[in-house]
Amino acid sequence: MRAVSIQDIVGFGKCSTTMALPIISSMGIETSIIPTGVFSSHTYELGNPAYIELTEIFDGFIEHWKKLNIKFDAIYVGYLGSKCLIDKTQKFIDNFKLDNTILLIDPAMADNGKMYSKLDNNYVEKVKNLCKNADIITPNITEAILLSNKSINQKYYNEKIIEELIYSIVKLGIKNIIITGIPIDDRTLATAVFENNKNNIDYIYNEKIEGYFHGTGDMFSSIIIGSILNNLNLKDSVILATNFIKESIINTSKYYRDNRYGLYFEPILYKLNNILNK
Repeated sequence: MRAVSIQDIVGFGKCSTTMALPIISSMGIETSIIPTGVFSSHTYELGNPAYIELTEIFDGFIEHWKKLNIKFDAIYVGYLGSKCLIDKTQKFIDNFKLDNTILLIDPAMADNGKMYSKLDNNYVEKVKNLCKNADIITPNITEAILLSNKSINQKYYNEKIIEELIYSIVKLGIKNIIITGIPIDDRTLATAVFENNKNNIDYIYNEKIEGYFHGTGDMFSSIIIGSILNNLNLKDSVILATNFIKESIINTSKYYRDNRYGLYFEPILYKLNNILNK
């Protein structure tokens, strides 16, 4: 099995490609990458990172790989950050997505009720169009609201509101939707799972752990794509992902790691492979 991850590379502080590559690989999947840009660090409380966008080389990847006749079982798209890179990614999808290729898009553009800096409503519209190609999308609650065209700003969410969000997003033509980080109350977060062939919504509830842990969304999407390629169903993939994230947070706290540096998941990475090979 072979997957490709299309997103940026962060030199320090684990997220994006530096999260996707070890996780998907540890799940027995040959993992290729297209780096969309390079950051010296992630952007959460680590100052102003150096950054270069790699737009100019993107077409070179496409043309070279077409000559090599490379085929992918899955394409995983993460943070892109510019409208030009969205267009380049669409071109890649047009060239490499086959009928049996799973396309997972994490529409990374917002969190905690706010859009990422330097992004605007035009960027949101471009992301919506890109998501129309997807088999699975994994927005957090803020991104789901942006995709749904609804104006919702609440501290807590119930199942009725989430159902309205999901069925608004379904109109984009997306088959499977996973909404993460849904605050239910002070102590509970939920993940909502909509599978098109079931036409219902499942909810996975977890105890909220205080603090901000950078890269959890990237970890989540990486485990989902690895699990699907290992023939897990969507709900079981979400349960595996949420449990592993929780254990990674606990492991990070156990070693008194600075949360800004990312989750300390390496010592427990083997568990993903062990679970899949039971």
